[in-house]
Amino acid sequence: MTSTDLDDFILEVERVFGKVRVRIKPVQDYGNMELYLLKQNDQLIPLDDVAREDLDKIPDGEVKVEISRPRNIKFHRKFFSLLKVAFDNWNAPVVQHKGQDISPSFEEFRKNITIMCGWYTMDVDIKGTLRARAKSISFGSMDEIEFQALYNKALDVIIGHVLPGWTKEELDLFVSKFG
Repeated sequence: MTSTDLDDFILEVERVFGKVRVRIKPVQDYGNMELYLLKQNDQLIPLDDVAREDLDKIPDGEVKVEISRPRNIKFHRKFFSLLKVAFDNWNAPVVQHKGQDISPSFEEFRKNITIMCGWYTMDVDIKGTLRARAKSISFGSMDEIEFQALYNKALDVIIGHVLPGWTKEELDLFVSKFG
């Protein structure tokens, strides 16, 4: 459909229905597609079958590409191993509430360490109490450099508050070997 054809179509619709607002969408929008590719010998190659299938959906022609280096999944797992080692070796207090023992949860422990590392936002609850909320550490929320800084700060926080008998190097080596 040419621009003139489209203008004629809109005029005809307006003649029948009155003034209208027309929004034209492409048949398929690839603007938000995210592909994981491997750069090899000046070529971008799909990283796996899923990326290959997604790439095959894009018709030949010009496309705009934004490049970013994804976070290192192995390092992400190492961070969670660090947290697990710390949680498992923590002398966690058991608190009673209405006659029941309440034990700390790993998820709250992770959030507390994250907050103590400075990766948080502040908000106010319904009672007007100010509180810190751990920011997301998802791959989309922080890049590799920020994540490495969080890991290094987490080592310091864990040694300072959870495992004071360890050094940073000992804890990092232990997590690398056994975590």
